[in-house]
Amino acid sequence: MYEKPAAGRHPESAPSNDSARFQRRGLWKAVAIFIGQRLLFGAFVLLAIIYITYFAFSVAQGAEVATSLGQAASLTIDYVLNLLKGELGLSQPGSAAFQAQPTMEILPIALMRSLGLLATTFGLAVIVGIPIGIWAAYSRHGRGALIILIISFIGISTPVFFSQRYCCRSLLYK
Repeated sequence: MYEKPAAGRHPESAPSNDSARFQRRGLWKAVAIFIGQRLLFGAFVLLAIIYITYFAFSVAQGAEVATSLGQAASLTIDYVLNLLKGELGLSQPGSAAFQAQPTMEILPIALMRSLGLLATTFGLAVIVGIPIGIWAAYSRHGRGALIILIISFIGISTPVFFSQRYCCRSLLYK
């Protein structure tokens, strides 16, 4: 049976339903493989970070490098196995509490505080940034827009720990 081609297409270039379905299936397969590769690479990077952290702490405490390599490997395996069980260990005394507590008890409180801080800073950025951006776009070739552009480039380019340290010093030591 003859199918009428889509508007603006030649009959020879119009794909059949079977070939379009096959192409979509191939696309989904390629996307799934890509996502799988990214997840595997991410898991590998996280394992490497955990191992390097345990190794660095062991060396910093004065252990020999050869001993630290084996100790870091065993601690990494223990950590991952406990993580798979849902056991996150104990918090360090003085970090979030005065006594060591299970991390799962502290995590919801810390998460809510972090999300509250995130919402506050995002809201402040929107309230301040959008009007300044509109004004800078409106007075595009003016001196004020250039100053705002330079300040925003410096703000984006400055690492957070430098800007935080500068802001704290300027606020505390007036």
